[in-house]
Amino acid sequence: MQNPALELIRQAAAALAPHLQESGELNDPVFGEPAQYGTAYYAYVNAVLASTATGDERRRLMDAAARGVHATLRHMLDPDDATPPAADFTHAVGSPGFRNLRDFMWPPVMRTLRLLRRLGDTDLEPMIDKIRRVEVPDAFSERPPVNWAAVWILGEWQRIQEGLSPYDRDDVDKWLEPFFSDDPDVDHGFYRELRQATQVEIDWKNAIDLEKGFYREPGVPNSYDLWCRVHLLELLAEGYDGVYREPLEQLLVSGVRRSLGVQLSSGSLASAYRSTAHLWNLTGQCWYFHQAARLLRDSHPELASAADAAALRSFAAAKACQRPTGDLSPVENALPANWRVGHEVYTMDAHYVSLPLGYLATAVLDGFTGEGSAPEVGSPWTHVELEPVNRSLIHGSGWSVHVNLAPFKGYDSFGIADITLGLNRRLRFGGQTHYGRPDAEPDAHRLSNQLPFTLGIGVRRDDRSIHPLSAMTPTGNRHASGSGARLTAGAEVNGLSYEIEVEIDGSTVRIVEGVGDLACSLFVPYLKDRGDGQVTSVSTADNRVRLTSGTEVVEIVAERPTERVVHLAHGYESRHGLVGMVRLDLSGRGPVRYEIRRVS
Repeated sequence: MQNPALELIRQAAAALAPHLQESGELNDPVFGEPAQYGTAYYAYVNAVLASTATGDERRRLMDAAARGVHATLRHMLDPDDATPPAADFTHAVGSPGFRNLRDFMWPPVMRTLRLLRRLGDTDLEPMIDKIRRVEVPDAFSERPPVNWAAVWILGEWQRIQEGLSPYDRDDVDKWLEPFFSDDPDVDHGFYRELRQATQVEIDWKNAIDLEKGFYREPGVPNSYDLWCRVHLLELLAEGYDGVYREPLEQLLVSGVRRSLGVQLSSGSLASAYRSTAHLWNLTGQCWYFHQAARLLRDSHPELASAADAAALRSFAAAKACQRPTGDLSPVENALPANWRVGHEVYTMDAHYVSLPLGYLATAVLDGFTGEGSAPEVGSPWTHVELEPVNRSLIHGSGWSVHVNLAPFKGYDSFGIADITLGLNRRLRFGGQTHYGRPDAEPDAHRLSNQLPFTLGIGVRRDDRSIHPLSAMTPTGNRHASGSGARLTAGAEVNGLSYEIEVEIDGSTVRIVEGVGDLACSLFVPYLKDRGDGQVTSVSTADNRVRLTSGTEVVEIVAERPTERVVHLAHGYESRHGLVGMVRLDLSGRGPVRYEIRRVS
């Protein structure tokens, strides 16, 4: 049987191999030093590959895995850790920052030990002794309900299962309680840091909404909802049978439904705040949907089938992150690593490729191959989320359209956040498009001064100035509803009443956007170059913009004629690559009707 997932892991791990040091540390290909938890996950990936190899190759991979675990345990056993891996690098000069990130190292260490035991490594006693001596939870930075804590709780459950922990199931129950209890303490650690950075106060009682299947933290990012639920699902899959097993089983069902709702037709995860369109979003979905399908096969067969299809869609998107040079990009473009296009300050190849490879490797161990064709999104349906999320999507006929009425400043656009046109298609809209690079030295997760753009309208004032709605701040009166092929939404924004209607009709999406009886422009930010050798060409004719990328042709057609067409081809980027911008200054006033057509 073909195993494309395993082959992708092999190729990407081989690309990182020249950066593995004799010490066991994995250096980042750009910055030449270890980054975050890359060493731990690369060790695990090597152990998984060893389980598929024989002879000298198996021994080589086992040795690389063992050296990586020992290097990781040096950090975990030293509370003062004078030489921790870098947590981030500034955009302007690549200056490193540091913080305790040991929380994320624990599961890959334990998984690697398990595999080395299974493979018959006879020299594990020094490693086992070190693992016994790790002080949990003191070694770690965060406490529940911070999503980081879900990671080390999983790792400690694995240590309990291996008979190496002083703790038991009752202790795991106590650690899980803040995720599910009413009014947990959130005034500590990273949760407090996020509240201060986002200036968002907590207005919900529970960190996890069991009914809606959503883990919440300030800014409500889709990525870290997925992150937390991945590790909690793995705890369930690992045989956790404590007090919170029933809530975890409920979260499995509601969480899969939410994840299906926020997966775009390309296999990507809908854009929302930090870590959008990162590779680990994709392989995390692969593992999550694959494992969920296994657990739901008997009780919810239709949901399991949908999860199987979603796993293949996310894998298709992950494959598209492979650069022409064979290595993987940590974000959803294939541009060179040292361009850092679409990167956060904390996005580096060493850990944000090793981590997603680890997710994919776990899926492979659980039987995922990536073989087969993922089905396109078929009959139209909507996924509507009101407070505190205020983001909604409509899917159908290969399309997904995502409308964000609560954008996070410095990251998200107001209005249309994403439009994807189907599987394995380059052209798309959204993905946190912005003008200019981030601030020179921003702190992770804090606001930047980027000007966000999206496919959508802007207001033209009497003084001829033009103001994109994408950069405006909604102030309330948000509403959204949808059924079948139509989604409607609206909000007050900068004193204007904004309304949008989206309808999917086969190969066409029809959109109406308006802010009253005002003159408007239509902005068309398009993906110009994602680093795969294709560059989008643009032609315009009055109210029509035609985008051609290889065999793909997409047209955006406004109903009204234009007074002026402006094409700005440089200075923009998104998570998906370098972006250009076309602006249509439309004649007349009032709501703007336009269509997006998949020509080929």
